[in-house]
Formats: sequence, C-alpha cells, structure tokens
Amino acid sequence: MDPRPGELFNDPACGTFGFGIAVDHYLKGKYDDYYAEGVNAEFQRNQALTGCELVPDTHRLALMNAMLHNINSPIYLEIH
Repeated sequence: MDPRPGELFNDPACGTFGFGIAVDHYLKGKYDDYYAEGVNAEFQRNQALTGCELVPDTHRLALMNAMLHNINSPIYLEIH
C-alpha cells in the first residue's frame, strides 16, 4: 500500500483506528508534514481518513485515538 496526498482512506473494520493513524503518520513522514497549512490540511484532517466500527466501546477508543492525532474525519458506529 502506498497512500498519496489527496486520496481517501477507509477502514471498514477500524477497531481503535490504528491503521488510519499509521496512514496519517506515513503521509506526514513521506511528504514532509505536507498538510501543515492550507487546503490539503483541511482535507487531510477532516475527510481523508474514515472508518467504521461495530463495538461501541472500541468505537469510543477509535474516536479518542483519532482526536489525539488531530484527525477529525468521521468514524462511524454501525449498530445492528
């Protein structure tokens, strides 16, 4: 996998969102923290990395982990 700036990433079974956070760290390192400012910053923080989780407690951990890494993209809780 080689994510690039401007691409969408979705993890349909995200658990605690570790894979999404790893993608974020990879992009920051490879592109020299490319989204520190501007349009790319808004997209990267608020839209690029999304996920879905089935377990409410794990979903809460995913939201917390994303927040701690300055990621505000949606992480959905799928309730059956």
